[in-house]
Amino acid sequence: MKGQAFDTFKLLIAAVVAIAILGILLNILSNMPNLTANPTNTIKTALSDAYQSQGIPSMSSSKAAFKKNINFPSTNELFLNAVGGNGISFDCSAYLKPDLCEGGSTLMIKRDFQAYVSACCSSSDCKVIVGNETATCP
Repeated sequence: MKGQAFDTFKLLIAAVVAIAILGILLNILSNMPNLTANPTNTIKTALSDAYQSQGIPSMSSSKAAFKKNINFPSTNELFLNAVGGNGISFDCSAYLKPDLCEGGSTLMIKRDFQAYVSACCSSSDCKVIVGNETATCP
């Protein structure tokens, strides 16, 4: 056998092995869990952390996946328990496009999106900020 023919065969085998490895990796990556968090739990955790350290903002470590037409009222018991019954307001207007969500006493989601959640609490109320990685306390 001549050297050139042998090298071509080795190259063909390497290409087949590379495609097989790529197929395995793509299969593994497609089955990985979603890296976004549940928004209810993310808001609750941010509120709880901010309430524990009043005046210091609390920020989520990963983005939450907000879904269209799912609303988050400030009267949600999970949220109220996290802040000892203090008032809660939501703000998303300063950091996101207005067609994504609307703040106030209820966080109204208008479209699917992913965003960070941060919170800041004073002795009487807490503010949840959606869409900004760093919140500032007033």
